[in-house]
Amino acid sequence: HLVHDDAVVEASVAFTYYAAPAVSSVEPVVGFVSGGTLVRVRGVAFDPSVWMVVRLGDQATTVRAHVLSATLLECITPSQTAPGVASLEVSINGQDFSNDEVLFEYQQLIRLDDVSPSRGPSSGGSALVITGAGFSRRSALLGYTLARFNTTRVPAVWVSSTELRCASPSHASGLARLEVTQNDQQYSEASALRFEYEDMGTFSIEPRSGPVRGGTTVIVRGASLPDAPSGGAFGSWCEFGGLEVVGASVDADGAVRCITPPARERAAGAV
Repeated sequence: HLVHDDAVVEASVAFTYYAAPAVSSVEPVVGFVSGGTLVRVRGVAFDPSVWMVVRLGDQATTVRAHVLSATLLECITPSQTAPGVASLEVSINGQDFSNDEVLFEYQQLIRLDDVSPSRGPSSGGSALVITGAGFSRRSALLGYTLARFNTTRVPAVWVSSTELRCASPSHASGLARLEVTQNDQQYSEASALRFEYEDMGTFSIEPRSGPVRGGTTVIVRGASLPDAPSGGAFGSWCEFGGLEVVGASVDADGAVRCITPPARERAAGAV
């Protein structure tokens, strides 16, 4: 009813009271300032019968949410002008928002500059250094930081804001597109790198034997590693039949030199 002075006016509109929604978590908890992150928000008292809205931070911009159940909804994050954290709140009527201060972090866009070495065996296992900018230690601690070689993903280790390290996965020979994500969702497509997979075979080794105490310098030819760094720093190694892995140096013609590790007994094994 509407009351004006002493008059009571019958109204044909209704006002509905609802239980106030609350937010308990968001996944993932990080995304880019460019927006576009699909987030899953958990909480209580969500209403699947209406279009709820989500607000991030103090900005007036809201986005529509797809309510999946009374405890789960999804939405796409809007863009932000600068990196930082923003509280994620929800509303049923677009005016009254939750006040739970569940935080979502906006990160700057990452950039990939180089990968070293730039090629490795199709069997995988090359230790790679990826350099660039904007790498987040928090994303790595959360397990979000991954390197993707075409469609195969591997964990990446954070070293600094400009360096990541990872091991290449096995892949068919040829060029692979290398990208990085920091929220297990959005990848660095604008600055993707190229990593070349090669079919590598060992054709010869000199000498073919040595004492069990180790220390024999051997030369392996046919490994096709002309641009690999020497000394085993990032990707040049020798393994003798399951024994200790040792660092290797690479000559200009692609011959690999390494020193045999000690063995417990006489045996023969692949290199």
